[in-house]
Amino acid sequence: MANWWPRLGALLVILAAACLLPVSSAAQTPTTPPTRAVSAAPSALLMVMDLSGSMNDSDANGKNKLTGAKQSLSRIVGDTASSGTPLGLWTYPTAGSNCDPGSFLAGADGGVRKDTDTLMAQVSGLKADGGTPTGPALRASVDSLKANGITSATVVLISDGESNCGQAPCDTAKQIVAEGFDVTVEALGFQLSGQGRTELECIASTTGGRYSDIADVDEMQQRLKELMIPELALTISAPDTVAGGADITLTANVTNSSARAVNDVRLSLSFRADTDQALFPVVIPPVARLGNIPAGHNANFEWKLRPADSNVTQDRTANYRVIATAARPAAAAMAEGTIKIDLRSVAGGVVKALLDNGSTVAIFGDSYAAGEGAGRYLPGNSRVDEWCHRSQSTHVAQLFGIEHTKNYACSGAVQTNLFGPQPNRVTYDSQVAQMDDGPTVDAAFLSIGGNDIGFGDIVTRCLYPNYDARLDTLDGVHLEETISTCGYADANAQGLVDNDTVRQRTVRQKLDDLSTQLAGTYRKVYDALNTKAELDQRDGNEAPLLVLGYPLPFPDTASVACGEFSAREVAYANKVVRELNRVLARSVSAAQNDARQIYWIDTVERSMQPVNTLCDGSASGINGATFGQGAGLTAQQFVGLNANKQELVHPNELGYSRIAGAIAQWSTSSYAAPHEGSIVRQAPLTAEFTTGVECALHAVPNVQATEPARCIQTMNTVVPAGTYYETEIRSIPRTLATGFTTQDGPLDLHVVIPPDLDFGTHTIIVRTVDPSGNEAVTAYQITVKAPIPLWWWITAGTAAVSLLLAVWFTVHSRTFRGKSSRTPAST
Repeated sequence: MANWWPRLGALLVILAAACLLPVSSAAQTPTTPPTRAVSAAPSALLMVMDLSGSMNDSDANGKNKLTGAKQSLSRIVGDTASSGTPLGLWTYPTAGSNCDPGSFLAGADGGVRKDTDTLMAQVSGLKADGGTPTGPALRASVDSLKANGITSATVVLISDGESNCGQAPCDTAKQIVAEGFDVTVEALGFQLSGQGRTELECIASTTGGRYSDIADVDEMQQRLKELMIPELALTISAPDTVAGGADITLTANVTNSSARAVNDVRLSLSFRADTDQALFPVVIPPVARLGNIPAGHNANFEWKLRPADSNVTQDRTANYRVIATAARPAAAAMAEGTIKIDLRSVAGGVVKALLDNGSTVAIFGDSYAAGEGAGRYLPGNSRVDEWCHRSQSTHVAQLFGIEHTKNYACSGAVQTNLFGPQPNRVTYDSQVAQMDDGPTVDAAFLSIGGNDIGFGDIVTRCLYPNYDARLDTLDGVHLEETISTCGYADANAQGLVDNDTVRQRTVRQKLDDLSTQLAGTYRKVYDALNTKAELDQRDGNEAPLLVLGYPLPFPDTASVACGEFSAREVAYANKVVRELNRVLARSVSAAQNDARQIYWIDTVERSMQPVNTLCDGSASGINGATFGQGAGLTAQQFVGLNANKQELVHPNELGYSRIAGAIAQWSTSSYAAPHEGSIVRQAPLTAEFTTGVECALHAVPNVQATEPARCIQTMNTVVPAGTYYETEIRSIPRTLATGFTTQDGPLDLHVVIPPDLDFGTHTIIVRTVDPSGNEAVTAYQITVKAPIPLWWWITAGTAAVSLLLAVWFTVHSRTFRGKSSRTPAST
C-alpha cells in the first residue's frame, strides 16, 4: 500500500488548506443562481479480460500471465466494493470456444455487487482456453450493460493477442460510439505487437481512451493500480483583468482523469486573506455540489461575481482559491489565481483613445448625467443653482477623473435645456452655451430623455400611499392615465406584464414624440461640439458624442416585489426603461448621418444587474425609499424627504461606478472603434441670458404672444411642498420642465420657449400631482411670433434719427428766420 500514500498525503494537505481559509462575516452580496453542468449517474467500470489459451504462458520474468491478471482483478474487486463503484467483469471466450463472445462473471454485471467473497472465488477459478474474439466480446459486453439500463462505462480491455474471430474490434468500437453509448476504453496490450497492437490502439483512440504496452505481469499490475486511483484535474477560466463594476464570470472545470467514477464531487471558492477581501467579502454559494463524475468525464460550475466595494476606479487585486474534492473514492485538486480590478486599463476603442490622450470630456443632460444621488455635489454659483446636483462621483468623472471632466448636466433637465436656460436651475445659460464659455473638450457624454417622458412622475406615483384604494374613485379617462403610470393598465388579467408594448397611453405617446425629436437633438449637440472654432482648438479633430442609456432599476425578473414597489410596478418601471432605451438607440442610429461620430452605449441598461438593483439592500447601486417592506410612503414621509427626494431612484456612488464599468465594458466592443473626421458643423440656435424679472414680464395668460427663446411665466394655483410638476408645449409635443416643489405656495413656473419652435399658436400644459395623489391640469394658449429682425431695428432706428434731425432742423430754421426779421436795417 505504500504507493497510495503520496496521493493521500496530497489530499490531506489540500483539505487542511481549505480548513485554514478565512470565513468572512461581512454582509452577503446577492448573486444570480450559478450554472453548472448536469452530472451523470454513476458510470460502470467494466473489466474485459482476454482468456485465450496464450494467457497460460509466462512473461519474460517467468511469471504466469493468467495468475498475475487474476491477482489484479481480485484487488480491483475488493477496492471497488468499498467505494460502491458499479463493476462488471467480462471474460472471453467461453471456455472451450474460439468465437463465443463470453459473459459476465456471476454477480459482476455492471451493478453494485452484494457478495464480494463469491466474486473473488470466481476470479480465482478462471481458466484460459480458446481463441481471441475481441470484437464480438466488446459488442456483447456493452449490449449487456445497455440491457441493464447502463448508458456510460469505462472499459479496461486486457488482451495478449490479435483478434481472430468476428468483426474487427475497431469497427465494433466505432459502431458503439455512433450508437450514443458513452464509452471510454483503456486498452492494455500484454506483450503485443503488429496487428494486435494496432487493433487495441484504434479502439482506445476511437473511444477517447489510452493504449498501454504491457511487458510483464508486474507492469500490468502497476498499470491497473494506476487506473484505479481516482484523480481529479481542475482548470479555472476567469479574466485576469476586468473593468471596475463589470460582471466577473469564474468557471471551474473538474475532469475525472481516472478509469473509475468519483462520487459527491464538490467545488469551493474563496478569496484569500492576504488580498483585498473587501472586493468579494462573501461568495455565494461558497460550496457547489457537482454530484458524480464518471471516468473520463468532466463537470463545471460558474460563479457570477461583482466587486462589493464602490471604489473600483483604482487598481485592486483579489487572489482566489478553488478546491475540488470527491468523497468516494477520496480525491482532491486545487487551483489559484488573481483577478485585477482596473477600470481604465481594460477600456478600448474611442474611450481608450480619449484616456490615453489625457482628454477633457464634457457631460450634458439630466440627473443621470449630472450624478444625482452620488453626493459630493459641486457648489452653486450666480449662474448655476446647487440643486443641479453636479457630482464629483458621477460615472464619467469616475472614469476620466475630476480634473478631466466638465459637468454641464443638471438634475431635471429636458431636451430644451441643452439649448436654452433651465429656469430655477441654470438661470442664464444653456448647457451648450456653458461649454462654449469653458475650456475646449475632446468628447461629450449625453444622457437625456427620462424627464421628457416624465419617468420621475411614474416612480413618484408608485410611492404614493394607499394608491390601490383610490382606483375605483376616478373617472374612466383619468383612471387610464393615472393607474397606468404604475402599470395597472399595462397588466393582463393574470397580473403579468405584457413584454411587447407599453400600453399606458400617455407614456407611449411621449415615447413616440421623443422618437421624432431625439435624433435632431443629438445632431445639434454634436454640431455644437464641432463648430469651426471648436475644431480649430483641436487641430481639426472632431469630438465624438457618446449617448448613455438608463439602467434598469429593478431585477430583470418577472413578478418580484421590492420594498415599496409591487411586482406589477417593478415590471412596469423596468419595461418603461427598456422602451426608453430602445427609442434612444434608434435615435442615435438615425443621427449618425453626415459622418457624425455619435455612439450608443448599450451596456448601461444592465449595469445594476444582477446584484445592485433597488432590491439588493445595502448592495444596491440605486437610492431607494426604505420605509418598510412592501409599504408605500405616507404623504408626510414623502414631503419630509426634502432634498433626498430628488435623489430617489437615482444611482448612488456605487451605482455610478457600475455605469462607469459598463462604459469601459462597451468600449471593448467593435462598435466603439474610433473614427477620424474634420467636418465643420453649424452651431445650433440657443437661448441665453434669461432673468426672473424678464420671465415675470411675459406671464401667461396675461401675455398671449411671445417669441422663440423667450422666457415666460405660467401662473398657477397654490400647491403644497412635494408636488410634482410637468410643463409641456404642444403642437409638436415637447417637455419644457419637470420637478418637485420644495415649499408651499403658488407654482409660478419659469419656462423658455424653444428657440427652434415653429411660429403659430401653441398650447402650454402644466400638470401637477400633489403628495396625496391629487392631479390638476391647466392649459394656456400662446402665439409664438417671429422676432423683429435686426435689419428692421436698424432701419427703424435710422428713420427715427432722421426724423428727429429733420424736426430739429425745422425748429431751428424757424427760430433763425424769426431772429433775422427782427434785426434793424442798417443805415
